[in-house]
Amino acid sequence: MKREQEEALIRERMSCSGERQEHCITCSDEALSALVLQLDPACSTAVVELADGRTEVDISLLDVVVPGDRLLVHGGVAIGVEAGPALPEHEVHDVHA
Repeated sequence: MKREQEEALIRERMSCSGERQEHCITCSDEALSALVLQLDPACSTAVVELADGRTEVDISLLDVVVPGDRLLVHGGVAIGVEAGPALPEHEVHDVHA
């Protein structure tokens, strides 16, 4: 399944009517866009940049995540990968590199 299709499916599932909603219908939390800066594959976590700073998120629900990806993060868990431009390689780092 292509990333665009996955994103559309996630957004559709977060809405009763199929229209995109800004908050989860279950807990009222938002799915936030986050940029992957570092990975720790052994722990299935990533350090990401959110609008209000950096944090660590669980990436265990996703098959493939690479530095520079944009993730949809809900409750500290990455639930999808957004399409979009990646960071230049010199601006991202692997924790185990």
